[in-house]
Amino acid sequence: MNATVRHRDFFHGMFTWISGLSEAENAGTLDDIHRFWAADGRIITCGQAKAAGIEELRKHFGIYPQQ
Repeated sequence: MNATVRHRDFFHGMFTWISGLSEAENAGTLDDIHRFWAADGRIITCGQAKAAGIEELRKHFGIYPQQ
């Protein structure tokens, strides 16, 4: 499998996973989040950190079902 296929498969899996969060009744488990995020992972929007670290990411993803 070449690098292009690996990257395509990785991003497809990530987008499928994040789409599932918007339909789920919970924000996912910590293991689910560790699948695509490092322990010090952050979400930056418009230059502001919206979430930093796995626990904050889990809380951040918890807003998806509400939207």
